[in-house]
Amino acid sequence: MSKTIEHAGIVHRIYADHIEVMIIQNSACAACHAKKACTASDMAEKIIEIDTYNGNLKVGDNVTIAGSSSMGWQAVGFAFVIPFILMMSTLIFSIDYFEDELKAGILSLLVLIPYYIILFFLRKNMKQRFVFSIKE
Repeated sequence: MSKTIEHAGIVHRIYADHIEVMIIQNSACAACHAKKACTASDMAEKIIEIDTYNGNLKVGDNVTIAGSSSMGWQAVGFAFVIPFILMMSTLIFSIDYFEDELKAGILSLLVLIPYYIILFFLRKNMKQRFVFSIKE
């Protein structure tokens, strides 16, 4: 049985085919009582699109959105693991080829451009893979 990820949110916009829910993403220290004196705290508002919802919601309603925990691992893979592997493998192979660390470093960063372009063109597929729903 798959665990779920849940976030509290507020209905931001309602469209005919989907709804947008705004969640506030906090870093681990954002809730700390000393965060005003610290520059490490981080808070960001995120908009999540949800395709399936009941029609009883209105803008400003508090809701809880849920998704499977496997989506979190997939997101980590696409956002951090795959780019890291691409960069490191390119760096290792290009150091041997160019015998120049500067060129190898630049090429290992440039290899991310086609990766993110591919992700951009696959965004519809990714949207189908990462599906959240409103928890009743």
